[in-house]
Amino acid sequence: MPANWPPDSPGPGAACSSIDRIRTIGDPPPHAAVDNPTTQRWYDPPFATGFTISLVGYTNAGKSTLFFALTQSEVYIADKLFATLDTTVRVLQPEARPRVLVSDTVGFIRNLPTKLVDAFKSTLEEALEASLILHVVDAADPACLRHMETTNAVLREIGAAEIPQIIVFNKADKLPDGQLPPGLAEKFPKHLLVSAREPADVARLHKAILEFFDQELTEAWLLVPYDRPQLRGQIFANAQVLGEEYDDAGTRFRVRIDKVALKQLAREVQVITGQKE
Repeated sequence: MPANWPPDSPGPGAACSSIDRIRTIGDPPPHAAVDNPTTQRWYDPPFATGFTISLVGYTNAGKSTLFFALTQSEVYIADKLFATLDTTVRVLQPEARPRVLVSDTVGFIRNLPTKLVDAFKSTLEEALEASLILHVVDAADPACLRHMETTNAVLREIGAAEIPQIIVFNKADKLPDGQLPPGLAEKFPKHLLVSAREPADVARLHKAILEFFDQELTEAWLLVPYDRPQLRGQIFANAQVLGEEYDDAGTRFRVRIDKVALKQLAREVQVITGQKE
């Protein structure tokens, strides 16, 4: 176990819903050094399959509150610029199959101070790896359109403009009658209007996320020999298991699975794409 692994935490191979490692400010930073009064986090993913989401948006849009609601975990929340300059990664809850990782990035601002540019951009590396971006917007802020333009400009600059987005207008509880200002809904017809503090709204967003990723899944049959029972756990961890049958060759699993996971499992099991032989 690494010397800097947090006390009383599970080892690198342990299964747990939070996969982040914690370091304090006194430890050597992984990238540009920036004064930061909070605990900083980074992660070493124990698996290479599944989907990833990055929450991005202008500062104080409520990203961290929404992150907490989606992952049911603690995260530092403050109503100020740069509450943290490191990315936190957790598992979407209730947990889905395939597993979905959620990352919370630093809040964006206009006219970023020069001395913070490199550190700011280094925290956005997670967005480049994302399968989906949740663009979180403070719907109650009169300047929200300008904030969205700033956020999208930064995404273009780092090469993340082509990653699919769901526009999430947050803080619906602060809007008159809970409705978006005139013209905003028409400009972004596929948006979601939520309050990160309302469980029913978070559940709607969770459903939208799973529906988006469901389009990326393919159906297949996996044949696992009886002498390799350990593969059963990998299949259930990385796929939706729709059925299970037994014959002389082994156990056949009917699954819905993403292409990356299917390719990896193909090294271990016989894959029969589309239908059973």
